[in-house]
Amino acid sequence: MMLPGSRRTEGPYEYTGAPIDVAGPWITRKLVRPTRSARSTGARGARTASPTTSGGGGDTPLDHWSRAHPWHELLTADGWTDTGPSGCGPHCTQWQHPDASSPRSAITHGDGCTEGYTPGDDGAYPLYMFSGSHPTLEAGRAYTRAQYALTARYGGDWATFHREEDTASYENTGLAELTDFSLEDFMAHLSDPADTEPQETPAAEPVTASTVSTPATTTPTTTSSVGLLAGMTEGDFWASRDVLTHIYRFALARYASPWAVLGVVLVRTLSRVAYNVQIPPIVGGRASLNLFVALVGDSGTGKGAATATARDAVTLPGAEIEPHTPGSGEGFARLLGHWTKGTKSTPAELIREYSAIIDLPEIDTLAAISARGGSTYLSEFRKAYSGEALGRRNNSDDRSVIIPSHTYRLGAIVGVQPNRSAVLLDDADGGTPQRFLWLPAQYAVPRHPDPAPPAWPDPINPVLTAYLDPVKLHTGNPVHELVLPAVAVEHTRDIRWRRMNRETGKDLDAHANLTRLKVTAALAILDGRINPTDDDWDLAAAVLAKSDATREECTKAMQQVAHEANINRGKAAGIHAVAQNAIIEKAATARVSTNLTRHLDDGEWHSASELRRRIKHSDRSYVGDVLEQLRALGQIEVRDHPTRPGEQVRRTPPK
Repeated sequence: MMLPGSRRTEGPYEYTGAPIDVAGPWITRKLVRPTRSARSTGARGARTASPTTSGGGGDTPLDHWSRAHPWHELLTADGWTDTGPSGCGPHCTQWQHPDASSPRSAITHGDGCTEGYTPGDDGAYPLYMFSGSHPTLEAGRAYTRAQYALTARYGGDWATFHREEDTASYENTGLAELTDFSLEDFMAHLSDPADTEPQETPAAEPVTASTVSTPATTTPTTTSSVGLLAGMTEGDFWASRDVLTHIYRFALARYASPWAVLGVVLVRTLSRVAYNVQIPPIVGGRASLNLFVALVGDSGTGKGAATATARDAVTLPGAEIEPHTPGSGEGFARLLGHWTKGTKSTPAELIREYSAIIDLPEIDTLAAISARGGSTYLSEFRKAYSGEALGRRNNSDDRSVIIPSHTYRLGAIVGVQPNRSAVLLDDADGGTPQRFLWLPAQYAVPRHPDPAPPAWPDPINPVLTAYLDPVKLHTGNPVHELVLPAVAVEHTRDIRWRRMNRETGKDLDAHANLTRLKVTAALAILDGRINPTDDDWDLAAAVLAKSDATREECTKAMQQVAHEANINRGKAAGIHAVAQNAIIEKAATARVSTNLTRHLDDGEWHSASELRRRIKHSDRSYVGDVLEQLRALGQIEVRDHPTRPGEQVRRTPPK
């Protein structure tokens, strides 16, 4: 609540603080519920409505008004256009308002929404606004039906809203005025132990609206199953920065996953950064910006499309770095250096490359190479991630290719099918999967995205050219240590302290913080800066959260593969056991049949119990079945025992 100051001769008081947001529902509900005295006396028992919220148990005039005005009626009456399903739920619809060019100006959510939206007291799901071009509605905010009508139609004037919409007619009680609601009443509500303010779930690194600004000209949709972090949805992430919005829209226009395209863009960006640009020695020594990305998806879901789309989406300075696929661990070093042949007059020379990208479209290639006896493929991957020395000496020292540590930039893009990801996940002890950023290549693209990809206006900020030219580094340029935000430095030191003291340490998260630092640097460079900020650090946390979720899908897929393999092995074992039992039973039946026939050769009558005693104990269970078979074949005849209960059998006499 804001109360105006008293008037003075110098003029009225003016508010000079931060922008004022709308009060949350938890506090507006406290303003309108009956006071303690009213509960006991009934003096104000009829006061159930609020002009700013439908928080009166769902039975206020405003709730009734809202239920009588569905979103489709409200929006079409104001000139909005239904542009089809949004993709985040079976009853969620995207809308285009009259002043917007994008078909995703806003989304009305409904039952089955996967974004976490729930209905309010009026039983209706909210509208989430993306477009910033609406004259009164704000981008990045959710509206109830009443809030929408109040803001879009009446400019926030509640009196006009109630008069024009005739809200009082929706309930006999009408809307009570709040003129007699005292400060004591308000304080009594705040102290009510049954009415405590809801607490938000704590998060280690929250990304909230205070740290992520939403450009007014962007309209990415929130087609996400879950939020990335507390307070941030995927829509918030893609709308937080012009370059991210561009990548998102470009990817959808090419029917590619925005996450996969972003991963490739990050690898390509850091592969252009000179190797002397390094992460400072917060713990241990300096760290390399080499980044590896695993693009996760079933066969044919667009891992290759994401790589091609990324090259067209963002223009980088300098010559394009063509990706290669080394055929062995030694091939890592040969990507960055090779010897000339040499002649009698010209000695052989080691020709250096200072940046390279490894491209493995199929994880099976990595599995096949790493499975060879004595293969160093995965160990070279691990060394390259940290910028360690690559290669090893052979019998001819003058022909060995040794790439010194921190004198190269190497990125990697690996296509991973979830049910074939064992080659990476099974090397967790060695640290291979922890060094990858796992991003989905499969994405629910709207049926009709933008018809053409938007043009990226210019290459990366020319100011960064000195840092984006690896070829110049062999002249001996000094090391440039990134200036990281204080929160990133403190977080890195805290994680290291915890691991050193055995207070934390999931194997699959061992290198997560270093990967986050690398993504932080890449996001800063994409935004035209060499030194990251708090916003870059927070956005990198969102990318890592997506990576963790994607890697977990691979882990579950491999667990399912193992489960099915166990079932198949069990079935095979069962079939083998059945066949083995059949063989055992056949042999036992033949053995019992032979013995019984021998005992019946005397032509006399014998009781079944007598015959059973003449068969060894382990075979006696087959006697009844064998006698039935002999009887069916006509080889024995049966009669009732003449002196006691039971039957006798004898060999059928020859005719």
